[in-house]
Amino acid sequence: TPSSSSSASSSSAAAPAASITLRNVAFGEVWLCSGQSNMQMSVAAAFNASEEIADSGNYPDLRLATVQLVTAATPQPDAPAITSRPPYDVSAWVVSAPAAFNPPAAAAAAGARLFGG
Repeated sequence: TPSSSSSASSSSAAAPAASITLRNVAFGEVWLCSGQSNMQMSVAAAFNASEEIADSGNYPDLRLATVQLVTAATPQPDAPAITSRPPYDVSAWVVSAPAAFNPPAAAAAAGARLFGG
């Protein structure tokens, strides 16, 4: 498993009419964990929650995405927009840290740290 690049990288692109800079960019694997009720158990509900949450700051290259829970009668073409704040009532994309490590799913967080951290 290749490791991600170091955190705090940036990437820029420019054209004559506009430019854009993306900050805090990481390259590496993306793991999607979804579909079952066990993915709803947050880290805060885990056996050793306080230790796991405190340790989450030791993985600065780990990014956590939480997608808003939405009920729909038909398949949806896209996920709700990503914001930078938890919990599950909004979608979020954050750097691993104690303040951001809840509500990510305990199983997904443990796997990310085991295989990617």
